[in-house]
Amino acid sequence: FGALFKKLQSWNSRRQVTDTLIQLNCLTFFLQKASKGWISAWCCKHNAAIAKGQLWRLFTPALLHGNLLHLLVNCYTLNHLGPTTEALFGGKRMLAVYGLSG
Repeated sequence: FGALFKKLQSWNSRRQVTDTLIQLNCLTFFLQKASKGWISAWCCKHNAAIAKGQLWRLFTPALLHGNLLHLLVNCYTLNHLGPTTEALFGGKRMLAVYGLSG
């Protein structure tokens, strides 16, 4: 159990992607509110717009939040599950799954 405990401790110190995603979520939420809907309109998943070539809409919905509670719950969950996920699967895979899940 000692080796597993040490491995779990080292996982928590490697959370660069997790911290970056939390910061991006907070920044995007602030920008959503400051832009009075413009960011939400240009970053939401809209299939017709994606079909016309607006491919960023495949990834940006993962950063959008409807209200403060939505942001807080997502960041809370990301903060608790992110470091372990990042350590188990790697930062690049975690980022890919997070971006594509939007």
